[in-house]
Amino acid sequence: MIAFELKTEKSSTSVLSKDDIGQGLNHHEWLKKQYPEIKLIGLIFLTDTRLVSDKATPSKMMYFGSQQTLRKVWDEFLATVERIRPKTQMERFIEAGKIGELSEWSTEGIFKRLIDGKMT
Repeated sequence: MIAFELKTEKSSTSVLSKDDIGQGLNHHEWLKKQYPEIKLIGLIFLTDTRLVSDKATPSKMMYFGSQQTLRKVWDEFLATVERIRPKTQMERFIEAGKIGELSEWSTEGIFKRLIDGKMT
């Protein structure tokens, strides 16, 4: 599973505060308790800033991401859907299965494409 913490109101010069990071830590723990059977790969803060307060202590599982990076992956997904849409139902089923086996469309692959960097 990939978790997101939305801090989209932060500008590139904003700083993620101790409280912002604390919310992320709480979110992370809640997900682990609610879904213990699902591996949490990481928590992506969707934000334009890359600054974290010296008072904050982000987890090693916290990463920076942006709306632009998310949009790029979304657009790639939509392009893939549009590419296979004209095919017959059986051809779409087969093609979708092949695409689903590609590493870039695995949960880990999508995660790697969504992150812009680690917080720590």
